[in-house]
Amino acid sequence: MNNKRKRSNPDLNLCLKTPIDQEESSNKLLTLDEAMDFELKHVNVDPNVDVKKLRRTISNRLSAQRARNKRAECIAELEKKVKSLEGRIAFDAPEIENEKDKYKMLKLEGNMLREQLDSVTDRAKLLTVEIEENKLELRRLKELPKTLEKEHDSRSIHLFEIERQGYNSYDESDSAAAMDMDQSIDQYLNLDAINFYPPKND
Repeated sequence: MNNKRKRSNPDLNLCLKTPIDQEESSNKLLTLDEAMDFELKHVNVDPNVDVKKLRRTISNRLSAQRARNKRAECIAELEKKVKSLEGRIAFDAPEIENEKDKYKMLKLEGNMLREQLDSVTDRAKLLTVEIEENKLELRRLKELPKTLEKEHDSRSIHLFEIERQGYNSYDESDSAAAMDMDQSIDQYLNLDAINFYPPKND
């Protein structure tokens, strides 16, 4: 049995090269049955070869070929994607640069607007203080006539009291002096004893 395996191994290795090499060159993946038929019909196979081992070997080689084909397809797909992305990058590069310039301009404009906003905010605070001061002044001016009227009434009452007190003191002293003077004049002239009319002749 061992001698049989030893004799079959060289022939097996030799016979497996041709169908797989043809498969790789044609890039057509054969099924396991197709590969076995190809081996048995077109390749000089040792009649004493172990068919099961041959089938297993061909199956392994076909699996390896599938893996290589799949890897090759993945590489080709990735290369295609890379070329597509490179083309897209080359197409979008000017637009990207343009957007970068726009971003810089918008950033500068944003900084300017922020500074203007701060300035307007400070100005608004000052105006708020000024408005409050003007409101207080306006309230004071509205209340000023009432205040002046009260002050005027108070002064008028005060002056009236002063005048009234001065008149009363003047009236009492002067009236007493006037009465004394009248009495003196009456006594001096004795107007009641003087007859201004002459007597009538009967």
